[in-house]
Amino acid sequence: TACALALTTQVLGQDGLYTRTRVLQGDGYAYKCDVPKHKLVTLYNIKNERTYLYCMDKRTGKMYSPKWGDPYLIEPEEWILPTCYSIVNQAFSPETKAKDGQRLLGITLYIDPLKGNVMEVRFRFLSDPESIFWDVPTTVFRNMELEFKKLKFKVTEEAKNLNHVLFSWDQDPSETIKYTLP
Repeated sequence: TACALALTTQVLGQDGLYTRTRVLQGDGYAYKCDVPKHKLVTLYNIKNERTYLYCMDKRTGKMYSPKWGDPYLIEPEEWILPTCYSIVNQAFSPETKAKDGQRLLGITLYIDPLKGNVMEVRFRFLSDPESIFWDVPTTVFRNMELEFKKLKFKVTEEAKNLNHVLFSWDQDPSETIKYTLP
């Protein structure tokens, strides 16, 4: 009986938090975890309204898809990348960062085109036992969301024509910034 209980605990312990679509409750918040067949998890606060909403140009009503050479939507400031990288880097424990496995975390900030504040945050990573995110508690993502929402970007005049501004990057949580803005 003790052997069966230990085996059951071991098997149950192998299930990750992000293996199926569901809502994960936290202390005063809830996250939606969408896991389609291709296993790319989309994790976001259930209060988000823009997670699957395209960036739209309010002048034309069409999807905004920037082309090379288009005007910036956010003023390039020296603090942006180091600060964003630092928020991600500091959110994860040394134990998580030391794990072997798939390490890229996709982060998307939805920025208010008029005020420059972060309205919403979306995370993406693989649902895979080989991913370092397999069993990371939602509190880690919630803490990053709260830190990102403290940021304020300088938006350009072009940005004011959009429904929101997307600022996205992929990052290994143990990586620190290795380059600066031009």
